[in-house]
Amino acid sequence: MTNHVTAVLLLAVLGLAASACGTEDIPPGNKGFLFDRTGAFAFYTGGKGLETTTMLGPGTHYTGIYDEIRDVDCKDQHAKEAISVLTASDLTVQVDLRITYSADCDSKESLIRVIDQVGSEGHTIQAEALYTRYVLPIVRESLRNRLAEVKIEEVKNVRQELRNGIQAD
Repeated sequence: MTNHVTAVLLLAVLGLAASACGTEDIPPGNKGFLFDRTGAFAFYTGGKGLETTTMLGPGTHYTGIYDEIRDVDCKDQHAKEAISVLTASDLTVQVDLRITYSADCDSKESLIRVIDQVGSEGHTIQAEALYTRYVLPIVRESLRNRLAEVKIEEVKNVRQELRNGIQAD
């Protein structure tokens, strides 16, 4: 009888420890939010989804057993890109770009927008995903729209205008 009681108490302690000791780390240079989901100990009642009330900075955060953290890499990244653009003279120009970019992690609203628009394969939105899904399409569209109005003779003279226009977009 005492072995049976001991086994039940041991299982209860292990179950409690497993449900209450979940933590996840946010690496330096990242910020994120808690993602509340459901599980067996929550009786599959459904989680609340992204908890946007508190933005989490780098460090270790308590998550419980089912919840997880969705975070975004906020560090500056660099990329080189060659884009072919058709000018107003119907000639193609090869434009070599050097881009410095990062996710805007200063406010909750901008971080939520990045998480919603870019999405992620796992818990972290990497800078490469941000670049291919968000930054590069905007830069290409802006560059094509601006160079479509310029004649081939004027391309070298509008470099600063192009830079300002891309930054504005």
